Amino acid sequence: MADLGITLAERLIEVTGCAIIKEICDMWGYKSQLQDLIKTVSTIKNVLLDADSKRELSHETRGYIEDLKAAVYDADDLFDEFFTLAELKLLDGNKDDKFLKKVRCFFSGKKKEVSQAHRMSRQVKEIKEQLDSIVSNHHKYGLSVDYKPICRRREETSSYVDAGDIIGREDDKKAVIDMLFSPNDVYESFRFVTIVGVGGLGKTALAQLVCNDERVQAEFPDSKLRLWVCVSDQDGEPFDVKVILYCEKWRSLCRFLMVGQEGSRIVVTTRSEITAKIIGKKRVHKLQGLSKENSWLLFESVAFDKWEYEHENHLELVEIGKNIVEKCYNIPLAIKTVGSLLFGQHVNKWKTFEQNGFVGIGKGDNEIMSILKLSYYNLKPSLKNCFSYCALFPKDFMLSRKELISLWMAQGYIVSLDRDQSIEDAAEEHFLILVRRCFFQDVKKDRYGEIGSVKIHDLMHDVALEVGREELGVVSSNTAKLGDKVRHVYFVHGTFSQSYSFDSKIRSFISMQPRLGDLLYAHIGSWMCLRVLCLNSIGIKRLSDLIGKLLHLRYLDLSWSIHLEALSYSITGLHNLQTLDLNGCKNLMELPKDFSKMVKLRYLDLSFCTKLTGMPCMDKLTNLRHLNLSHCHELSIMPSGMDKLTCLRHLDLSGCRSLTSMPTSIGKLTSLRHFDLSNCHSLSSMSTSIGQLTSLRHFDLSNCRSLSSMFTSIGQLKSLRHFDLSNCHSLSSMPTSMGQLTSLRHFDLSYCHSLASMPSGMGKLTNLRVLPFFVVGMEKRISGKEQCMGELGDLKPLTNLEGRIWIKIGKFNKNDGGGEYLKGLKYLTEVEIEFSVDEDGNNECFEWEGVMEKLEPPSNVKKFTLLIYKGTTIPRWGRASDNWALSLPHLVEIQLNICYSLEQIPLLSKLRNLKSLSLYCLFKLEFMENTSSNKGNDEEDLTAFFPSLESLNIWHLDSLKGWWREEELIENDDNGRILRSSFTFPRLSELVIRECPKLTSFPSCQNLEDLDLDEVDYFGNSQGDVTLREVKIDDVGLLNLIHYPVNKLHIHENKKVESLSEYGDVFLKYKYTCSLRCLEISFCSNLRTLGKAGLEHLTALEELHLDCNNQLSFSEDDDGMPWKSLQHCLRSLSISYCSAIKSLPESMRNLTSLQNLIIFECPELEERTLLYAKTGVAVILD
Repeated sequence: MADLGITLAERLIEVTGCAIIKEICDMWGYKSQLQDLIKTVSTIKNVLLDADSKRELSHETRGYIEDLKAAVYDADDLFDEFFTLAELKLLDGNKDDKFLKKVRCFFSGKKKEVSQAHRMSRQVKEIKEQLDSIVSNHHKYGLSVDYKPICRRREETSSYVDAGDIIGREDDKKAVIDMLFSPNDVYESFRFVTIVGVGGLGKTALAQLVCNDERVQAEFPDSKLRLWVCVSDQDGEPFDVKVILYCEKWRSLCRFLMVGQEGSRIVVTTRSEITAKIIGKKRVHKLQGLSKENSWLLFESVAFDKWEYEHENHLELVEIGKNIVEKCYNIPLAIKTVGSLLFGQHVNKWKTFEQNGFVGIGKGDNEIMSILKLSYYNLKPSLKNCFSYCALFPKDFMLSRKELISLWMAQGYIVSLDRDQSIEDAAEEHFLILVRRCFFQDVKKDRYGEIGSVKIHDLMHDVALEVGREELGVVSSNTAKLGDKVRHVYFVHGTFSQSYSFDSKIRSFISMQPRLGDLLYAHIGSWMCLRVLCLNSIGIKRLSDLIGKLLHLRYLDLSWSIHLEALSYSITGLHNLQTLDLNGCKNLMELPKDFSKMVKLRYLDLSFCTKLTGMPCMDKLTNLRHLNLSHCHELSIMPSGMDKLTCLRHLDLSGCRSLTSMPTSIGKLTSLRHFDLSNCHSLSSMSTSIGQLTSLRHFDLSNCRSLSSMFTSIGQLKSLRHFDLSNCHSLSSMPTSMGQLTSLRHFDLSYCHSLASMPSGMGKLTNLRVLPFFVVGMEKRISGKEQCMGELGDLKPLTNLEGRIWIKIGKFNKNDGGGEYLKGLKYLTEVEIEFSVDEDGNNECFEWEGVMEKLEPPSNVKKFTLLIYKGTTIPRWGRASDNWALSLPHLVEIQLNICYSLEQIPLLSKLRNLKSLSLYCLFKLEFMENTSSNKGNDEEDLTAFFPSLESLNIWHLDSLKGWWREEELIENDDNGRILRSSFTFPRLSELVIRECPKLTSFPSCQNLEDLDLDEVDYFGNSQGDVTLREVKIDDVGLLNLIHYPVNKLHIHENKKVESLSEYGDVFLKYKYTCSLRCLEISFCSNLRTLGKAGLEHLTALEELHLDCNNQLSFSEDDDGMPWKSLQHCLRSLSISYCSAIKSLPESMRNLTSLQNLIIFECPELEERTLLYAKTGVAVILD
């Protein structure tokens, strides 16, 4: 609880030692008093450090610490004001004035300023006396002014553990042991296995279980070969793991271990994921919480004694206990601690704990919080402040990394951990430390792999709330009063009332409510110590002038205040403002003229200010680090003075659709790391000065549709890691200097349709991880010479590529790299190969099979797509068999599209992981496989026919006759067709067969759910009790081929049918009368009437959809049929784009079960507004 005072004391020492303050005190003759004040503040810091080191403080001591902190707060406010006014005066002076002259002018100038200076002098004296008075009583509370940091020594552990006390870790033990003894990698002489997880999960206990396992002891029978080492203090000095991990000592240690006995194994436990990655990310076991069942077993073993099973309240205790266990989040240490606290307690104690969680369990029973705060106690004071501030937000609140860091900076929590470290870098390090130590969960990363947002674990939220409770206040409409020590307020919901009483010294006010009213402004004027003001979505048109009085304000959030039209000019007087968020203020049209007077601004967000036409000069905002102007649609030119923003790191101009070019001054932003120009549709050219942005890491130009060329100096961006040019449709070439970007990890040129080829030198980019698109051979000859373009051989060195790659090939150079371009890219999971042909369907590449032979995918690929391939076969890639189960065993999805000449495809039916298969436009393919015989294979292979296939799409296979060219065990059906009864798709649920007019045989499907048939004369036989969920057909006659009940039937594009009466016998023949629930009829251009006998048999029909049937009309005949037969079942009727319907028949009133009637785009339908008003049907009209 003393940690905030420590940070403020450090800040006071820094401020009072600065040049301005020293000069002022020296001029007034207060130099000795200043030295005394610094000594007093240093003494306070030591007292607070001593208090912070004591985990248990008496009530009186806590009160004393609070008084001391309050005095430090006052001192911080005073000196912040003092320092700010001096800085403002310096800024008002002439540019040629010397520094000390301007300071003296401030304190010897106008009468008002002299009076202000004397007021401050008096207040400094009073603060000094107050601090001295309080700190002089430190000894009464057992606190020392001679505090020296003590390195807390963790209790030593041993390798002994009683396995009977460990519950639910058998699977984890097996996983770790498997990692220890799995087959060695090449040249591996020793091995690390790391167990990582939050504190309290039982990492040490798991390591002990592993050490004592029989298998481990059998491998290392001599006890001297099994060594347990506890990393702790060595002779009173801290054992600094960080020093080892981040320097040459780690490499030295590895080299030392490598000379040990081959087969050595080292198990490491740590809370830090970064430590685990440094040790080796290959064998890391992330320990999770216990299962629900094991959590209860552990609690039961600790909280209950044997006699309690016979206790009269046992069942009640069990019910309460299970609710409590759920709140422990499956953490063994928390479960054991809570169980031990409740052991032997009365049922009322259990109920109290259940209701109040881990906080209100009574005096002496807060051990669980002490355990959960173990990690918290080991944080530095500045980190404690950052963590406890998170409790101001509700549980499960997604905390933005950027916003959280800005809030910490605004409160003055951030202390640089190293010399010469910027405040932003220090804040980032604070954040990452808390992430690594598992204070946060649900870490969400952005497209660059950087953390975007986190949640604080509910248990950790309780810890943060416990340590910061007195200073944090959550207000709602039900809140009566806040404590007088509350410094930070979060307004949850309700109307802001005059009855709320906030201390004038509050430092944070955060609200997400749009209707706070004018009462809020009255309060804001008195909150003179405010550092953070968040009025997200506030419903105002103009910002109040009172805002300019908040001298200490560092953070102002007015985002998504959609009614805000103008900012008060007084906002330019916020000298200390660091963050201004105006995101989503879509009616804001301009900024104040002297906007750049806010010289300390570091974060400015104007995204989605769609009416903002221009920006004032920004030349004085030299501290700006983050500028977001995305989706400022009217912004056509860059703001003036941008060249002065040399500290800018993040610039977002995405969606600025009026922006046409980049000025040459953009090259002056030498600190820029993130540059986003995506969706700038009018941007046609780039300045070569961008090559001067040597710190740039992430550059996004995606969807810049007018961009036709890239700047030649791109090779100078040696730090670039992420470069996105996807959907730049006009981009026709890339400069040859691309090969110099050796740090590049992500390069996306997807859907750059005008791009002729990859730039040369791509093979040098060996750090590339993501390359979704690779194009070669699309270039044209220029002056009889080939352009300097990339080749397929450039892919071969890119062995770190992962994920998906789409390769588009125009013409092929026979001398290109020798082949096996993809085989070594073992991290690829998706490979798509597309050949390009001219308008006549020709290609300069005549040796199709030869090219494919050199494009063998890596064996672990999961998805393979082949497009516009004109070869007759797909090569075997050096194997005796074309069975892809041997060459590509991990395939999950295959697509072979527009392979017109393909006469034979590889054997696919043995692929055990294949779930989806699509074949489109394979005009010459007659059979899927040569033979159905499995002679020579074992029994397991005989039954393994597409064991995992779930989706099969066969389109436009004009020559397809059946699955096998040669079949055994042949039998005939009633029509003399060939059947293969021994083979069936065991898991196929979705089947599409279209335009396969010659198909005469097909395997059966026993689990089919969705079926789509079009221009097919044969479907196949059935096995098992199947009900189809949906069938889509072009001819109702195809239902004669389907022997299953159907729930939904879609008849589409049937140009022959004129009346559904033609198919009355079909509907009646099978089980459709009682199974069909939904019927959809669309694009049947000659359908004129539903007819009497068409629908009368469908007594279970609930939904009828009639769409785009231009000739369809209704008539009053057939005794009101078919509507009369549907009166008790039809619930929903939809009629759309049926231009011939002029009226609805009266017989439709018989549809007494109808609940919804939708009529859309039926222009000839008369009296639509009077339809069925009497029946109360919900009518939706166009």
